[in-house]
Amino acid sequence: MTEPTSAADAYKEICGLVTDAVDRLRERDEQRAEQLRAELLAAEQRREAAAEREHVTRWTARLRWEAAVELLWDQRWLRMTPLPRPDRSTPYTDLDACGHEVDAAFEELKSSLERRGLFRRRQQP
Repeated sequence: MTEPTSAADAYKEICGLVTDAVDRLRERDEQRAEQLRAELLAAEQRREAAAEREHVTRWTARLRWEAAVELLWDQRWLRMTPLPRPDRSTPYTDLDACGHEVDAAFEELKSSLERRGLFRRRQQP
């Protein structure tokens, strides 16, 4: 700030400094807003991908459950139940890993039934 010659000059100089500061803040805020919009878009895309992955994992579990029920249908001693509801008390898990675990459990059931001679392929008409 230079030495003002009058009160009006001092006022103008102060207003100029404030205007510059406001302009710098506005520019910084616009840059930050653009950055936040990009982060929000990326987060929304990750949320959509996670929702789709959850849908696929649920569908896979349902199909494997129905296939397991079909494999065990002739085992009258085994009481069949509907597909259990998801356990919401468990911590977040990797949905890809869950899908692999469901597949592995189904394959283990199938091979166990084959080893014990309990698995019969149904004849197609």
